[in-house]
Amino acid sequence: MARAGDVPIHRTVPTEFRVQLASYKTFDEVRVAPGGHPRLGDGSEGITDRQAVAAVAERLGDPRPDVFVSARFGIYSSPYPAQRLPSGELRPRDQKRPVWLVTFYGAGIKVQARGSSHPPIIHVINALVDAASGEVLSVGNG
Repeated sequence: MARAGDVPIHRTVPTEFRVQLASYKTFDEVRVAPGGHPRLGDGSEGITDRQAVAAVAERLGDPRPDVFVSARFGIYSSPYPAQRLPSGELRPRDQKRPVWLVTFYGAGIKVQARGSSHPPIIHVINALVDAASGEVLSVGNG
């Protein structure tokens, strides 16, 4: 098993491993050099791609040799601007948040898709990582 710090980090995901990123429709990619710190809206530097991958690997475990990694920096806005709490109060959701979209993909990823009585196996896991704090915001396959 490779350590997350040792795996090559790609900027694209091959077509055969792409899934519709329903919850990431509002992800606007911004190019960042490999190993570079992205410039955040307040002028400060964000975490690197390697730090974002390490944060996801801490939650999921280090990738197996048959798993590849992609990390893309961008600005994310939730397609739902607010969430209604049980109290009736509206809580704003992420809008224009700088994030790393980290994708683990390959034969070593096996996630059963939802939907039918015999859902297909998907070989992709996507995670959003806050580019300022390094906090993993979400992990899923869609």
